[in-house]
Amino acid sequence: MDRNKLQMYPEDNFGALALVQKRSMFGFIDKTGKFVIEPQFNNAQGFSEGLAAVEVKEKWGYIDKTGNFVIEPRFRLAFPFSEGLAVVEVGIKGRAFTFARDARGDITLVDVEKIFSYIDKMGNFVIEEMFNLAGHFSEGLAAVEFWGKWGYINRKGKVIIKPKFRWAWHFSGGFAPVLLKNKWGFLDHSGKEVVEPQFNDAQGFSEGLAAVKVKEKWGYIEKSGEFIIKPRFDSARDFFQELASVKVGDKWGYIDKRGEFLTELQFDNAWGFAEGLASVKVGDKWGYIDNTGKILIEPQFDSAKDFSEGLAGVEIKGKWGYINKGGNFVIEPQFDYAENFSNSVRLNTI
Repeated sequence: MDRNKLQMYPEDNFGALALVQKRSMFGFIDKTGKFVIEPQFNNAQGFSEGLAAVEVKEKWGYIDKTGNFVIEPRFRLAFPFSEGLAVVEVGIKGRAFTFARDARGDITLVDVEKIFSYIDKMGNFVIEEMFNLAGHFSEGLAAVEFWGKWGYINRKGKVIIKPKFRWAWHFSGGFAPVLLKNKWGFLDHSGKEVVEPQFNDAQGFSEGLAAVKVKEKWGYIEKSGEFIIKPRFDSARDFFQELASVKVGDKWGYIDKRGEFLTELQFDNAWGFAEGLASVKVGDKWGYIDNTGKILIEPQFDSAKDFSEGLAGVEIKGKWGYINKGGNFVIEPQFDYAENFSNSVRLNTI
């Protein structure tokens, strides 16, 4: 593999591309709707750090924005790059067994269903250890599962936070939510429990606040663990652009960081703000509001994505196209599926 190949195609030369599906195959288009990479993949993910994971004949590899393979398809599954590394599945189909130490340190025979590890942008394995499950790197650490217990490793594979958690999420804002026994709390990069496990559920920090669940209600805490917004919502999502969507009963609305409602609880679903607009559902149709709560694009779509690069993917009668912030189609509905235009996918994995 030519090490300079990655440097020959600077990402900015191609701009943002969107993943679309047409006639059951996946390819990538530019903002004019022209195919830059023709539909040819059985499955695919969006570009992240200049590369996109794609599937050909049940094997995953990575392409650059010219559509050329930088890492040939050889993995059972592949995930987007984050901080220069990507998670890939290298397990063997069917049942496989290996030896491992149990919680007491005794050697035991373990039934392995999946084995994950990390590669660099040349396709080389950079961490020798294999994991039952593995999350993407964030703030220099990644959550990994060692035979039923979760801990954190650094980019060299060194265990930084010993595995002892039932579940663990990625770091954001310096903290990571972890499940210890039956309660969620938060760790810092050293593994210190900065917010002791006490919640029934928890999300990561976003814009300085984290949504947490106490009994059956959601509220928001700051990094000290103190509640800024008391638990009173039936569902709650992350803050984006100073606002968060919350649910009470069967309706959604938006609150600010004081917990005050921007809009009445009037939507049947509502997602976070991106580029000043948020997608909302009224009845069975989706539209968009601005950060004052005013509907800017009337609900008329069967599905709707976030705005990215000034465009949003929307679905009408089974076909996807792209609109601008005026609600006008820039790329007519013609695709079986469509993702956002972006130079980097939003990672929502572990």
